[in-house]
Parts: sequence; structure tokens; C-alpha cells
Amino acid sequence: MTDEIIRLCNQYLSWLKEKTTFQEVGDWTEITTPFLDRHNDYVQIYVKSENGGFILSDAGYTLDDLR
Repeated sequence: MTDEIIRLCNQYLSWLKEKTTFQEVGDWTEITTPFLDRHNDYVQIYVKSENGGFILSDAGYTLDDLR
């Protein structure tokens, strides 16, 4: 059974890598995931390197959608 679970996890990770895209948007990198929000739009997050770390943002999408 463990081998089956490992195989399924590896398949999932392969699918995730294939379906995730990266695009430079100014100083940010836009990451588009294969996951869908409640509007059937792909979930996107933005990453920016700053002061030796990273800032993650959804550009306000989640809070705007809740309003």
C-alpha cells in the first residue's frame, strides 16, 4: 500500500509542476496554479524578493472578493 501512496503522490506532484506557470510582472513573479476559485478562475499568487526574504500577495483578490 505504501508504494501505491508514493506513486499517487508523485503523480500529483508531476501534475502540479506541469500545470503551474510563472510569469514576470514588473518586480513580481506571478504564479498561476491549476486550482480554481469559486468563480472557476485559476488561483494566482505573486512573489517578490525583498530584504533577503519573500513577499507573497494575491494583489488583494481574496479581500476584494469577500466584499
